Amino acid sequence: MSASSSSSSSSFSSVKLSSGLVNQARDAASSMRRSVVGQIE
Repeated sequence: MSASSSSSSSSFSSVKLSSGLVNQARDAASSMRRSVVGQIE
């Protein structure tokens, strides 16, 4: 039982990490797009 709980917790942490990376990538993409638009203008 403890093994299954540990595996579920590790998968949960990995999902949390991936979601954080997605948010970071989204922020980087939005800031890059904003800078590109500023250069065009």
